[in-house]
Amino acid sequence: MNNKALMPIGLIGLLAVLLLGVLIWQPEAPKTPMTPALPKGGDFVLHSSAGKVDLKDYRGKVVAIYFGYTWCPDICPTSLSLLSAALHALTPQEQARSQAFFISLDPERDDVERLKEYASYFNKQILGITGSSEQVAEVAARYGSVYRKTEIDEQGNYSVDHSSRIYLLDGAGRLRKVLPHGTSSEVVLAELRLLLQERG
Repeated sequence: MNNKALMPIGLIGLLAVLLLGVLIWQPEAPKTPMTPALPKGGDFVLHSSAGKVDLKDYRGKVVAIYFGYTWCPDICPTSLSLLSAALHALTPQEQARSQAFFISLDPERDDVERLKEYASYFNKQILGITGSSEQVAEVAARYGSVYRKTEIDEQGNYSVDHSSRIYLLDGAGRLRKVLPHGTSSEVVLAELRLLLQERG
């Protein structure tokens, strides 16, 4: 048998091997995108106009936390309004098992009395709290809240650029959900209720 006769046989064999490979090859199933890990969260001790606020004292309650500052022109009012609407929509029984904190990232200007007035304007259930610059920075870092004080202008004014998220903790004090800026009050309400139902 000459080489010309061997070529078609070799080609047929190669095609057969390729066809078999196609038939038995199973591509790897696409991996489900991993959900980003939640920040560490955890307990803290800060201060309100009524005195020391220890997160451990709120065990058994679902807690919502928002980081911002009272001089914030628009982002904080928007987020606190949405959080407030969700809190208002809770039943009295649910409200008794819930607590919200507004943690100031600007302790140099936001004293506890100013925080009390500002937070209660949105909802009496939102408690304004703060601490030293070092304490606030430590708590913000553990919850993944990022912020930066801008340059002071000629009039001595400045702003605080910051991330805008609502952090939800369950009755055991564990961080369970981080809601991005602009999350509707309906979604905030639904997430609060999911955590409240876990205690039933």
